[in-house]
Amino acid sequence: MEKTKKCKHCQSEIDAKAKRCPHCQGDLRGWFARHPIWTGILGFLFLVWIIGVFSGGKSSTTDNVNSTSDKVKQSTVESSSLPPSATPTQEAETVQQSGKVEVKSHKKQINYTYPTIVGEVINNTQRPASYVKVTSTYYDKEGGVVGTDFTFAGDTASTPLQPGSTAPFEISDINKTEFETYKLDVTWN
Repeated sequence: MEKTKKCKHCQSEIDAKAKRCPHCQGDLRGWFARHPIWTGILGFLFLVWIIGVFSGGKSSTTDNVNSTSDKVKQSTVESSSLPPSATPTQEAETVQQSGKVEVKSHKKQINYTYPTIVGEVINNTQRPASYVKVTSTYYDKEGGVVGTDFTFAGDTASTPLQPGSTAPFEISDINKTEFETYKLDVTWN
């Protein structure tokens, strides 16, 4: 016995292999078969997206942000610049009034088995600072880079950091990178 199906347009019984209804001439193929050009465009966009995801596409965005050097400012502090026994008060005393947004205090701690760097930035400029980004570069015992990570201090994207004000930051390394020392870079607009 020959297999049949109902036409989705006119509900007539037709051959199961039919691509068009002989009664109403309705196209019975799937969406992708009916729209080969759109199928090709969507396939190409999906392929570009997959390549971007697996090639680390977010690093080019970071490079573009940092390439606007006339608007983005930077300051740096290294974990080895303070003695291991330094307290937050001693760390705060090392901050100079230099016209920079700087790390006021910082320390490495373990939160839920993840190494975490917590601290505070201070705006030592005369103007509000927006998008205050703290980037951590991790180093092994030999001084080789073993990883990087970043966060934005406080809510400086929507509320600029006013002169003399501070904002907290926390960088949790969910990859559990083994590192001996770290360097913190601060950029802002």
